[in-house]
Amino acid sequence: MNTIPFSEIRKSFTEIAEKVKFLNEPCVLTRNNKPAAALIPIHLLNLLNEIFEKSKHSEELAAITSKYVLVLEPHEFKRVQEVVANPPEPTARFKAGIRAAQRKFED
Repeated sequence: MNTIPFSEIRKSFTEIAEKVKFLNEPCVLTRNNKPAAALIPIHLLNLLNEIFEKSKHSEELAAITSKYVLVLEPHEFKRVQEVVANPPEPTARFKAGIRAAQRKFED
């Protein structure tokens, strides 16, 4: 399974998405070398959604799957693609938060 840092996604999202789609290769997105998200072929998403829907009848299974399944409507996914392709400029407050976090981990 491919792993790709978030920083690479901005550079080559279309190419990565095409590989996932046409080669059926899931892709794990990492942040700080830790798995953070995944891109999966649509048939796997459909399968997960089917399992998730069926799990609603089982409280135990619903509790497990709800932690891991996020379903986006087509317009929501399109917005995610737009933001990934053209990320907004970070605000001064965001930059200050990043610097504070970096100092915390450097100590």
